[in-house]
Amino acid sequence: MYDLQGVKELYDVVIKSTYPIEMGNRKIEENEVIAAFDNIQIGGLQEIKLRTDARGGFDNRSWVYWETTKEMPLSFT
Repeated sequence: MYDLQGVKELYDVVIKSTYPIEMGNRKIEENEVIAAFDNIQIGGLQEIKLRTDARGGFDNRSWVYWETTKEMPLSFT
């Protein structure tokens, strides 16, 4: 499932890593700044979720539901 949310006019935007990442020959540490912007005019944040359920019983109905966020792509200008 896809949930799309958008914003306009963001100021002083800083994108940081949440865990150590290796990109090519460069290692980015946790909380290291990846990109910084003075102004973002329009931004769209799309949340991709994975939904799972546990089924069973006489009529095989769903008893427990799990919902986890797989990724959140960010697009902006």
